[in-house]
Amino acid sequence: MSRSGTTVTATATAHGLLVGQLVLISGAAQLAYNRIFRVETVADADTFTFTVYGSPTSPATGTILCQPLSRVSKLTTTAGAFNPTPEDVGE
Repeated sequence: MSRSGTTVTATATAHGLLVGQLVLISGAAQLAYNRIFRVETVADADTFTFTVYGSPTSPATGTILCQPLSRVSKLTTTAGAFNPTPEDVGE
């Protein structure tokens, strides 16, 4: 993943994500990347973007995982992070 300003471009082979979908990013050494984000754009089958808070190092390092979320029943977030409502996640 690489960051330009607050926009992060991520590559995940055949990710299957849609604009507006929630995705859990984990395993990055830079903690600002490890949270739930809303997909902002989908460039192609392997590339998508999301907005990160702060200025974490770019490119991100670590063993980074991307998990699409379809339903979320409860979230604990930190200040400034996206805090979806039940309507955002299809409940």
